[in-house]
Amino acid sequence: MNVNCRKEERAAIKELWANEGILIKRADQGGAAVVWGRHGYITEAKRQLNNKEYYEHLVGNPIELMKTELMEQVQQAKNEEWI
Repeated sequence: MNVNCRKEERAAIKELWANEGILIKRADQGGAAVVWGRHGYITEAKRQLNNKEYYEHLVGNPIELMKTELMEQVQQAKNEEWI
């Protein structure tokens, strides 16, 4: 919390943080704070995640397979003395 605020401003900020109906997030650019209504924030997140141009729904978690494939490539690079 900004210590340069007046007492009233600090109280208002504290009240906003405690309100479960809103979310306060840092803006993607410029470092500003953005205040979202919870419903609007969730709606926007779902809209973006449902954009098939950028996101694909995964049936399972691909991390273990990716990890195995990466380790195989690292081992091959070691065997061939690339690294």
